Amino acid sequence: MLELNDVSIVVGGRRRLSALSLLLADGQSLLFTGGGETVRSALMQALLGMKPVAGGHVLIDGERVTPMSAPCFRSQTAWVPASGQWPDETVHDLVDRLCRLHHHAATAPSQDTLRQAWEAMGVEAGVTDKRIGELGEETRQLLMLAVARLMEKQRVLVEEVSSPRVAEVLRLLAAEGRLIVATAADSSVAGSFGQRMDLEKFIDDSI
Repeated sequence: MLELNDVSIVVGGRRRLSALSLLLADGQSLLFTGGGETVRSALMQALLGMKPVAGGHVLIDGERVTPMSAPCFRSQTAWVPASGQWPDETVHDLVDRLCRLHHHAATAPSQDTLRQAWEAMGVEAGVTDKRIGELGEETRQLLMLAVARLMEKQRVLVEEVSSPRVAEVLRLLAAEGRLIVATAADSSVAGSFGQRMDLEKFIDDSI
């Protein structure tokens, strides 16, 4: 379960999001739209405990997200970042690095299993040796969602959903009981999500 209680987030030295509250249970999905990509990204980083909130608090399963608790929560969460935040490495190296992290050791899928999962989503088999930057955004997102599913991540956060196809995969992951939070510039993919929240309603540039 994810809970936001009167959360405010500062972006660029100004209070951009203010008084944001919500409650999202496992098996539910939420799409954040509006507010600008920088604001949406800052909110997702706050949910991951990578950025402190300026007011209020974020809770996961009833426990506050703090610098101490955030690493544990992140180990249980799949994060698919926006296009400008991907590392400059091959798909193989990225997945291998993720799998070698200590908290992934027990659930790391084999390369054959990964290829099968990717191919089931329509991703070409030869993608493993390509660099992340060479791939389209939809392909990058589908690849990482396949990894998240195989690693049995309970929470999935996706920045800037790139296509209706990715949105549909997220709908299926929610149907499997996962908690899904995503962002998009507009509501064109909102039909695949149980809830949508327009962040424009929470923008406050008065400070």
